[in-house]
Amino acid sequence: MRILLESHALRKAAIVYTTSDLAELRSYTDIDIEHEAESKIIDINDKFHQKIMHATHNQFILDTYQKYKSFIYLFSQTVINKRRPGLIEEHRAIVDALFNRDIELAVSLLEDHLKKDLEFSLYYLDFKQSE
Repeated sequence: MRILLESHALRKAAIVYTTSDLAELRSYTDIDIEHEAESKIIDINDKFHQKIMHATHNQFILDTYQKYKSFIYLFSQTVINKRRPGLIEEHRAIVDALFNRDIELAVSLLEDHLKKDLEFSLYYLDFKQSE
């Protein structure tokens, strides 16, 4: 569901975002996850994805996304706690595609990013249960 919602939001962002919006989104990619506190990384990651979602300006979609926040937080916490490789680099690539107004590439990169988060998190969540 998250992939559907964020992909839709990103398509909208690619149309409505100003240079200032894109610069704000890029600012959330200027973090060194190897040396930053986990809580700050989680916050920055959330801001990145929330910025994309708010491009919809659609309260129904935002409310639906909000209903999934506890699951999203759990997956984000796992991804960040375990320092999933490529996390911030993927955010940067999405922003670069948006700056270039390559909507299809941006959406494809976002979908791949969210799938990697899901697979990575499920692996560790399943691993914890088997211990």
